Amino acid sequence: MSRQRVILVTGDKGAAGIFEKACERRKLVAETFDNSAQARAKWVDDESQLLGVVGDALTMTPQDRYQLLAYHCEPGAPKLIILDPPQIPDPRAPVETVTRLRWPLHAAFIEALQSIAGLPMVFLTDQTLYITGTLQTKLQEAGLAPISIDAPYGLIEILRGGGGGSADAAPAGDS
Repeated sequence: MSRQRVILVTGDKGAAGIFEKACERRKLVAETFDNSAQARAKWVDDESQLLGVVGDALTMTPQDRYQLLAYHCEPGAPKLIILDPPQIPDPRAPVETVTRLRWPLHAAFIEALQSIAGLPMVFLTDQTLYITGTLQTKLQEAGLAPISIDAPYGLIEILRGGGGGSADAAPAGDS
């Protein structure tokens, strides 16, 4: 059986070291390259099987990210995972009326929510977060008082009725 390997495209030596150790624990060979052209040149290796390529978007130039995506449009290209840089949206920003968040919520985001606790907020969550109550618990720990609903019916009435300015006026509608 041939060796299995994964390629990481990153300029972050620390991330490369962590990646290599994680691959070793899984009995995989890790190869790390600074740019997509170097990685592309190593796709074919008669002695091993390439499982996929991971691109660290935080350390790649926009041109290099584009090139990596273009390479993966080629027939027979390996699987590609792009690690997007973490972004912390600001719920106080008027332009961000709808924001997609990643779990776990970043502390800076929670602090921003606390600063606007008197405003109505609606969170549409993944089913797992809703069923387990994870989001509701996190909001309660932050001093917010979520109201959970599992259907959009009555949401407008809840938002109208809670327009006061207290933490109780911060419903977290989940569906």
